[in-house]
Amino acid sequence: MKKLLITGISGFLGQYFARHKMDWEVHGTYYSTPTQAAGLSLHQVDLTNTKEHSELLNRVQPDAILHLAALSNPNVCEQKPELSYAINQEVGLAFAKYAATKHIPYLFTSTDLVFQGDDAPYAPADMPAPIMTYGKDKYHAEKAILQQYSEATIARLPLLYGLGANFLSNWIQKLKNGEKVYAFTDEYRTPTYAPDAAAGLLLLLEQKQTGIWHLGGKESISRFDFIRLAAKVFALDESLMVPSLQKEVKMPAARPANVSLDSSATYEIGFSPKSMEENLQLIHSTKRH
Repeated sequence: MKKLLITGISGFLGQYFARHKMDWEVHGTYYSTPTQAAGLSLHQVDLTNTKEHSELLNRVQPDAILHLAALSNPNVCEQKPELSYAINQEVGLAFAKYAATKHIPYLFTSTDLVFQGDDAPYAPADMPAPIMTYGKDKYHAEKAILQQYSEATIARLPLLYGLGANFLSNWIQKLKNGEKVYAFTDEYRTPTYAPDAAAGLLLLLEQKQTGIWHLGGKESISRFDFIRLAAKVFALDESLMVPSLQKEVKMPAARPANVSLDSSATYEIGFSPKSMEENLQLIHSTKRH
């Protein structure tokens, strides 16, 4: 059985791969918090440590690499640019160099935040113009990786939601506690349910697709309308939701207004995310059992 190395497997998206049965011998890396799953080989590694990074690759000898690990909080990246550069650029490029040498599939996960936000929806061929450190590092990594290894795959991910530690769970818990939830009416994304995103990444990997692909959901929505839909599905008090404007909230990282993705090319090859309401119903049903 061929070996697939998945970095950041204990993260929000990575855990869906850890629990998913695949036709691979799966090796997963984590930095501090391990995840448990049958048939998974775990490796605790600081990927920014060149020696540890090299030892991992020599030990595992992967037949393919799925690079999920990232420093993905835009505010933290803005406050710690050197760390963001090391994790979001250097590590991804190091894997690209290894994959190019071995001529194996390499899939790098990027973000919709590589775009400026004033001309959505964005197709894979549209020119990025990031306005924050996180988006800039991801975009520079994309370019460097494809220059290093033209057969690499870039998958730009949107806002992800699902079970586990993420913005949706935090919002739902606050509403259940009777707390107010402030959500932007002027920030639009094309959210994707994490298991759908995981399926899309596996699709790209198994089809040996190369180049840049988008894995956005089929609906563009503001954060406020998203939580309003979630409150409806979970039968929670919608009066606790407070509309707010992103442009009036001071944050370390600038945020684009609308980075909705055009993922039609990925739909054409079999990526089929369900609607937000369907997925929210599924999450609600799962949480009740």
